[in-house]
Amino acid sequence: MPDEVQFLRKLAAVRPGLPGAALREIIGTRWSEPLPHEQGNVLCIQHSHAFSAQISKEGLVGRVQFGRLWSDPAFSSDVEVAGLRAGMSIEDAHHARPELTIYPAKHPAPTAGNAKLDEHTRLRLQFLFDELRVIEFVDDRAVYPAKRATPYPQPAEPPGAPFKDPNFKLVVMSDLLDRHLIHLGHPSELAEYVLNRPFNVEEEGYALLKPVYDYLVRYPLTQQHLDGVEMIIFDGGNSIYPYIWPFWDGETNEFDVESIDGIELCQNVREIHVISMLNATDFSHLSRLPKLTKREGV
Repeated sequence: MPDEVQFLRKLAAVRPGLPGAALREIIGTRWSEPLPHEQGNVLCIQHSHAFSAQISKEGLVGRVQFGRLWSDPAFSSDVEVAGLRAGMSIEDAHHARPELTIYPAKHPAPTAGNAKLDEHTRLRLQFLFDELRVIEFVDDRAVYPAKRATPYPQPAEPPGAPFKDPNFKLVVMSDLLDRHLIHLGHPSELAEYVLNRPFNVEEEGYALLKPVYDYLVRYPLTQQHLDGVEMIIFDGGNSIYPYIWPFWDGETNEFDVESIDGIELCQNVREIHVISMLNATDFSHLSRLPKLTKREGV
């Protein structure tokens, strides 16, 4: 797709100092203005293109990131970013950018690369399993908007609505969270909101936070939310679970899904992937998903 490659090339050229208005023009109709609690973070194409940026108080790009450490898709390897490509080895990256200093680390910590490009700008890289996952440019002078509290809606009854199984609702919400169609802030921020007190993740993060679970399964979802769901993934690594159990190891059954009743309300679902956690046996609802083109593990 020539148009998409051209779009990726424009993204690959974004650097600190670019006016925010110019970035908005590049992203075009996919643009979504950063919300007040997002501190200038441009996240509207993070899920689809693994690209994010942060706009300073002066209205300039202060930080730009290509790729995400743990989450796919990675930034496209079809285009170069300052001579680098997603997926290249540490050796190849160092050859492409000899000024890099490499800081080896043992998995699961990423290996880092760092280079000073000028007096104020740094290049930062992160590798997993000898593959380049993240390319980041940072202007050390940038000052970003102050953090504002994330707005949380009042919970609604009954738990799980509009789905039969509350745990299936969490799976759906994980896709909405990834696409920034719902906003939960940082897991500790949500915990403090629900618990109405300070939250110490190091002391409290090793158990299920039942009040947070009860809030999320009663989080109000509108038809607009349901229309925004495109991918259903049953996996212990989903982004919703650290909000409920920060250090959950994925090896217990608290979040297992027994029913997918109500999935037909999400008419724009294109893909379903089952990696774990799905115990349901009735999949007749899937015939009512007109856009479903990919089923793995179902």
